[in-house]
Amino acid sequence: MIVKRVALLTLVCLCTTLVDAYAQFVREDILYIKPNAQDYLLYTTTRSNFGAFSKILPKSTNIAKKYLYINPEKYSIGETSRYKKIMFPTGNFALMSEERFTDKELKVNKEGIFTFRFDSIPRLGGRHYGLSTTVRYYKQLTYVWVLPEDYEFVDYSCNKPGQWVKKGNTLAYFGYKVNDVLPKIRFRPVLQVTLENVKSLLYEVNSKGMAVTSNSKGVQINCRRGVLFTKGTTAISSLGQNILVRLAKTLKSSVKVRLAIAVPVRNGIDAGRWMLASARGRTMVEQLINRGIDPARIEVNTFGVKTSQAKKGIEIQLINAPKRKQ
Repeated sequence: MIVKRVALLTLVCLCTTLVDAYAQFVREDILYIKPNAQDYLLYTTTRSNFGAFSKILPKSTNIAKKYLYINPEKYSIGETSRYKKIMFPTGNFALMSEERFTDKELKVNKEGIFTFRFDSIPRLGGRHYGLSTTVRYYKQLTYVWVLPEDYEFVDYSCNKPGQWVKKGNTLAYFGYKVNDVLPKIRFRPVLQVTLENVKSLLYEVNSKGMAVTSNSKGVQINCRRGVLFTKGTTAISSLGQNILVRLAKTLKSSVKVRLAIAVPVRNGIDAGRWMLASARGRTMVEQLINRGIDPARIEVNTFGVKTSQAKKGIEIQLINAPKRKQ
């Protein structure tokens, strides 16, 4: 009877230990994508309550060459007829390595949009796929991409429930009690506005009364007085409406481009003229916001002009994102 009780107690303790280990099984992968969009630096960590843990690798893996960083530094390497493994004396470890997407994982279409799909090839004995483990599940799985400055995310999804968080060029997926996770991420080079693009877009409306030029910041549009607003009011002209529609289209397709609006004021001692200029700037911002543009991407200024510049109209500057320094 005593032996049976001891055996039962041992089994209960073992089950409790496994449940506790599952409850603490956490994985985090961070991918730093290189400028060529093909290569990346992978930093991966696993944390658990297990007393030891093994990382299974293809048999052909040269562990010393593949990993730039291994923590803990004390580990051993095992090998079978089918695979290699790094054996850690603890349930916590971290690895860093240079990796490259396969042709099946990463594809690019004629529009220049890259599509990444985590491969669904069976692994871990053929029972799992994607981001997976032979343990029951990850208590938390964090999967992070960091893009170079001259790329932007298009959209993202996953076959498992979880939360996506995007901050600038960093995108993170948080999954809870998940296994066999297949993320899908689309991204593209940042689209810059060009003189030719803006001209062709605006000239679909009417080129009369507008001068479109390029400068170090991007593209500037100088509108002759009376083009955007009817004289002496804050009412946008029909031509002005069409111009704002096309500006909103440009900003939506080039998400890192900003817009600066400069409204001139004649007779700078007349407070009413300053108020009119400010109201016109606000009207333009409201029109763009109503078309889905983030107000954080728009700035408005008013400035005084001399009598000799009385015909000077509103200036619109499309500002490209600065290019990444090589």
